[in-house]
Amino acid sequence: MLTETIWALATSKKDPIIIDDIFVFTTLTGKSVLEKTLLSKIGKTKKTHWDLFKECLSKKINSDLSQKMLLTSYIVSQGLILDERKNALEDIKNDSDNLAVADFFMEKIFPKTSDDDNRVFASIAGGRKSMGAMLHSVMGLLARNDDKILHILVSPPWDRIGGFLYPGCPGDFFDPATKKRLDSKNARLTLLEIPFVSMGKILDRVGERKRTSYKNLVAAVNDITSNKQDVKLVVNLKNKSVSVGDVKLENLPAGQMAFIYAIAKMKLGGIENGSYFDEVFEEYFTKAASENGLAYNRDNIRSYRLQLKNRMASAKIGKLCIDKVLPYGRTTNIPIPANCVKIVE
Repeated sequence: MLTETIWALATSKKDPIIIDDIFVFTTLTGKSVLEKTLLSKIGKTKKTHWDLFKECLSKKINSDLSQKMLLTSYIVSQGLILDERKNALEDIKNDSDNLAVADFFMEKIFPKTSDDDNRVFASIAGGRKSMGAMLHSVMGLLARNDDKILHILVSPPWDRIGGFLYPGCPGDFFDPATKKRLDSKNARLTLLEIPFVSMGKILDRVGERKRTSYKNLVAAVNDITSNKQDVKLVVNLKNKSVSVGDVKLENLPAGQMAFIYAIAKMKLGGIENGSYFDEVFEEYFTKAASENGLAYNRDNIRSYRLQLKNRMASAKIGKLCIDKVLPYGRTTNIPIPANCVKIVE
């Protein structure tokens, strides 16, 4: 699956991709198979099957791959999945092993998806089905929009023939049904891009994309999507800024600043059913706007809200967070507790 996926990526007519670095997630059993099939020497030569694969691919795409796609026993060892006691797993046999796989994926994928210079292509082909499912889930939690989840399909009967590595690979191959000799050049690979919801940037905006266990991050996402998790709102009149979670908006216009200040003051004052037309809202708005010579005008309040909403969206603050700090309609109530609101005057 490894050679087939890389071959299909590099030889794609639509969008060829040459992989720089390879990271293999595997068990002790998988490591042994890799070492026997790809890292073993060919005859009396010093070349491995992996070396030959890279040579063939280099000729196919007319590109030097000698310093790319390195694969050694040491590199494979770095991808050995560890259990909760940091022992390499022989196989995945129970729930505990399954969670260990997810946590290992989290640990290794997090730094890769945290580096803007990296683009991650994760193949869910091969291995236990639960491994593919967990890799898909972890990528959904950590990946960005340009990262990809892939699966590879091999045309029959090559999908059932042992020793096949890529189209044109050397070897004696026979059809399992007819026993006729086959030429591996006739094999066809189909690379599938699996759609998924990439939560990486969303979790960044609400401060939840961090090193943690798989179960903890899943719980955090469930809280966000079920509207249970609260966002912190900080309104700073001194420097005319507003912070929503970890995102800070600076140099806000007087109208937007006065609007969010009044909303925050009413939340801290315990006014749950207020509106833009209340005297107390007008009082708070006027206090914040007076230094800039801006008077209260109820006809302009909704436009201030819309302007602030657009400003937040431009700053990549997610809709879920915006909905928690900006009220609907004429109401001034926002659905976060008062202890999540802070005003600096």
